[in-house]
Amino acid sequence: MDWDAALAYDRRLKNADSRVGFVMMQYANEAAADPFFIWPSEKTIAHEAGDMCVRHVKRSIARLVAIGWLCRRRYLKGGKTHNTYVLLFENVQDMLDDMTMERIARKGRQRFSGGPQIEQDSESHSNGTPESPKHL
Repeated sequence: MDWDAALAYDRRLKNADSRVGFVMMQYANEAAADPFFIWPSEKTIAHEAGDMCVRHVKRSIARLVAIGWLCRRRYLKGGKTHNTYVLLFENVQDMLDDMTMERIARKGRQRFSGGPQIEQDSESHSNGTPESPKHL
């Protein structure tokens, strides 16, 4: 299981957040020196996430930072503020645990919901054992 699959499973995020996260992960995979330290512009993220509005990208990044998927660092260079991002992996194990528990619960429901239904016969005792036949 990897970061982007766990991100996609996180139900606290919106679809746009996942798309922004996928773009971030693509940049992390392409970086050579430090694969988890990335710096794509918000405009570039918006374009690569499917022509999203830059305002929506900013909101998605804010949610990803607030929930703990990204860390944003700002620095000043040439009189302009630039964003850099670090992918965080603390949520990945939690998502794996949630996915595992959900699969176990789903398998348990499937196993017990599809079986034959046993109806009690009207001639059976209250403990479920049938009465002995009556002789004439």
